[in-house]
Amino acid sequence: SNVAARLRTAPRHEQKEQLWQRVEALLQQMAEILSECEKLKCSPLPLSYSRHTSRFFSIFTLTLPFALIKETSPFLIPAICAFVSWVLFVTEEIGHVIEEPFGGVAGISDDDGLDPDTRVGQYMTDEDVVRMFNIMDQDGSGRIELEDLRQALQSSVGVSLSTGETNRIMSRMDLNGDGYID
Repeated sequence: SNVAARLRTAPRHEQKEQLWQRVEALLQQMAEILSECEKLKCSPLPLSYSRHTSRFFSIFTLTLPFALIKETSPFLIPAICAFVSWVLFVTEEIGHVIEEPFGGVAGISDDDGLDPDTRVGQYMTDEDVVRMFNIMDQDGSGRIELEDLRQALQSSVGVSLSTGETNRIMSRMDLNGDGYID
């Protein structure tokens, strides 16, 4: 290689300096590659992309029998539709796996500012979650409203959040999109 040829022709004291410069350059290059991998890891596909793909596959699968009715035997249509559906939905699932290439828990992103080792769900039991829910459900309705969440965080944790921050937390916890944590 080019580096080995320069090392053989250089005096002994210059060989070490050239070698260290090359090692430092390679370490810098490796750090840059690692940084790019971290950016890739922290950039999931948008949720709208996943939803659009799922809806398209569903509509395609539902309309496929109508397209096949003139082209093939009615006895083969269910088998063809089942196979095509399986291929499409498995491909979609592979896309979801590719979205989290280094593992991870669904619904928890790494960009939430929390250290992965201190995530609440890893250390709380079901009883702890129920107890916390009952504390936050101040009116006893069985669901936590936006104002309940804001007040509970302020009174029990001592955190005063803006409306936008509270909305962001609520949107992550509201799994069915009805505006409440059930």
